Amino acid sequence: MKITSFFNDLIDLMGVQSHGIEHYRQYPLIPIFIINMLLVAVSSLLLESRESLTFDLIISFALTFINALFLMYWFGRVNLKYSFLTFLYYEVIISIASHIPFLAILVVMNFFDSIPWIGFFGGLGAIFYVIYMVSLNYAQATKSLDSYAFVGVLILITFQGIAEFLLT
Repeated sequence: MKITSFFNDLIDLMGVQSHGIEHYRQYPLIPIFIINMLLVAVSSLLLESRESLTFDLIISFALTFINALFLMYWFGRVNLKYSFLTFLYYEVIISIASHIPFLAILVVMNFFDSIPWIGFFGGLGAIFYVIYMVSLNYAQATKSLDSYAFVGVLILITFQGIAEFLLT
């Protein structure tokens, strides 16, 4: 795996400049999955989650596969057919790219612990940015409509929110 190419692709994704979805299969799946799980662990520790770290990792692991399956179905509905593995690669890479700004906001929020509105607006901004970034990157990567990808991402977020609510 070329480290510089990987970091350039992450920067491109954070700047909403996605390549085609097949492009991201060049990276070995296991190392990028491990990087993703490490970022989940760090964000869980920074959030001081009510659940255990193990629970957060298991949920993240399962949701990665569920997201890839759903998005394969969702984009397949409009004849954008890619393999499950292609969506899995892209889901892991986009998850890494979305964790980076989220972690940056969490670090800033920890420094401004005494000013709660910074945390509120910072968290809200991070959530909106990640939704924007993920949906537009999926639209670019699959060459679909922005609105179609946005609706798919919102459906995923709704399902994840319900699952998190039911599991806690």
